[in-house]
Amino acid sequence: AGVIHAPLERGAAIEYAAQLILGALWRRLVHKTVTFS
Repeated sequence: AGVIHAPLERGAAIEYAAQLILGALWRRLVHKTVTFS
């Protein structure tokens, strides 16, 4: 990876991590809702 690709890769990594975190929180929220209902 060169200097030119660094920002793009960093942005993609941040977006990927954010999607993983949001996905985990969403599944946990849905699981709690289904369990408590």
